[in-house]
Amino acid sequence: MIIGVDLGGTFIKAGLVDNGRILRKIAKPTEAEKGKQRVIRNVLDCIAELQSDKVESVGIGSPGQIDHTKGVVLNSSNLQISNVNFPGIILQELNLPAKIDNDANCFALGEFLHGAGEGARNMVGITMGTGIGSGVIIDCRLYTGRNAAAELGHTVIKHNGEMCACGRKGHLEAYTGTRGIQKLFGKKLSPEDIFKLAAKRNKNALKTWDSVGNYLGVGIANAIHTYDPDVVVIGGSVAKAWRFFSKSMMKTVNELSLLPKTKIVKASLADAGVIGAASL
Repeated sequence: MIIGVDLGGTFIKAGLVDNGRILRKIAKPTEAEKGKQRVIRNVLDCIAELQSDKVESVGIGSPGQIDHTKGVVLNSSNLQISNVNFPGIILQELNLPAKIDNDANCFALGEFLHGAGEGARNMVGITMGTGIGSGVIIDCRLYTGRNAAAELGHTVIKHNGEMCACGRKGHLEAYTGTRGIQKLFGKKLSPEDIFKLAAKRNKNALKTWDSVGNYLGVGIANAIHTYDPDVVVIGGSVAKAWRFFSKSMMKTVNELSLLPKTKIVKASLADAGVIGAASL
């Protein structure tokens, strides 16, 4: 059995995983505001709570840039940490071998092996939340490039467009991440609140999600032209609004894509990040 850890900016989710099935799951506040050592301690506590003689190893999905050679989180603004060697710390403290990768890569791997991408050879996974994360599977293998391939959230969909949280303009994330959605709506409501308004047929909310779908469609069309995947899987907390943005998203993809039709589907796993981390 393997322990999978999905290290988020707000919560740490960890699960005891056996061949893609979560047998036991726990969650704990990340407490990133209390500093690096507290984040590390909380991760170790989650793993220790699930540890037993049957556990062979640990996989971790973390936001931020990962040095895959050394297994180090180089920088994660969401966690307010840098240069943390989680595999080394886990081996030293808990005597368990561990691997680490970007959380969006873990999402993509989980959906590819056990979710909506199962059976494909090539897949693009996109997570919609505060930011836009992504992972790419090519010929049944996770593609990482040198360290941070497939940062689709930071691909440019509008030259000199809206400012992204990263400080550059026109990125997909600037239009489809939380801040972008709030700007489209005109008020700083959460995407969940805007989703609830759309469910009540609020015109501004419906228009907002329609625009999100259009912008997302541009990003997906670019990904299709770049990777020619069998399937694109969309997940993350914002994907709960799927029924409000999927129609305009599909319309834009069909208008822009020159390649044979690619399946675009909603993620099917509630904890793809945990399962993907355990699959590393």
